Amino acid sequence: MQRLPAGVRCSLSLPTAAFCIFLIIGVIPLWLGWLSSVAGLAATILLWRRYRSGFLWPLLLTLVAAASALPLTAPSVVRGAERIAGEVPYCIQVAEGGDYREPRSWQDFSPLVMRARTQNGMAMQFHAILAVGSGPAPHIYNWSYRAMGWTDASGSYAPPVVSCVPRQSFAANLPYIALVTAPDPDVLRLRMVGRSFTMPAAYRPRAHAYDNPYLMLTVDLPSFGPPGAACSQPRTCINQWVTMYLRPVSVMSWVDGAPTGQTRVVDQSTGPDGPIRTRIDCHSASTNGGWNCEHRFLFDGVLFTFRMHEADLGDWRQQQHRFIALFQALQQPPKAP
Repeated sequence: MQRLPAGVRCSLSLPTAAFCIFLIIGVIPLWLGWLSSVAGLAATILLWRRYRSGFLWPLLLTLVAAASALPLTAPSVVRGAERIAGEVPYCIQVAEGGDYREPRSWQDFSPLVMRARTQNGMAMQFHAILAVGSGPAPHIYNWSYRAMGWTDASGSYAPPVVSCVPRQSFAANLPYIALVTAPDPDVLRLRMVGRSFTMPAAYRPRAHAYDNPYLMLTVDLPSFGPPGAACSQPRTCINQWVTMYLRPVSVMSWVDGAPTGQTRVVDQSTGPDGPIRTRIDCHSASTNGGWNCEHRFLFDGVLFTFRMHEADLGDWRQQQHRFIALFQALQQPPKAP
């Protein structure tokens, strides 16, 4: 029986071992790991058929690459989260498509799932985040494959929006495998830049927590209630988007700039809700399908923006107060189940 030449066996062993190590710690992209598992399996079959030996390293490469789909890191993820949180409620979010979601089971802690989106070789998010605390400003940790543990991310320049629901032993109580997909929640809770918002999912919120943090909702105008069925897709009702810029330094020119020929309202007053600065600019009647006015106002350190019809300018104060009432209602503590 022929044996695989010693030089070939040696050339296979060291690179394969290094590849396996780098795959496990997250240096090598997962797609390359899966590609190598297919190549390793093919090499194993060819070597076995020709030499009846020397297939150990290709087989090992196949097994390690394929094992990346298993939640081998789950015990470390769970133990680390439990140790850091102690008795404090916490929750975890795993990366998905540039955003985050709650894990449904320990399977979501596998390297195949818990993987940051990359662009030009750079990670655009964390693999997963751990949010410790139930308040509006939880302490944030991120999962590191190199450290094989949670590392402090409280000083990150790109803090995430926390949308998971904290509870004690959050990860430890997850099932190993989720056989049934849980329905989408009817109520969402978002925590960002020191504020906590609770709202019906019908508002379809979109949020951004760094650089110029904002919360955007789709509403029914002018009532500011949840949108109707006609707005089943957010972009079909772009004129009914309302936005709250939570740190509006970079967009303050929208209310502070000098009036132009399009400016219809400039107002600064103190009402029952506190000081409010308002500016409304209107474009031609055909702009944005008739939603041709941009209504912007500053209240409670937040810049609010929404569109309105020029014919409704006489109602601008009432619409503004409805928006403030919605903003205040979103920040009420969630009701106990």
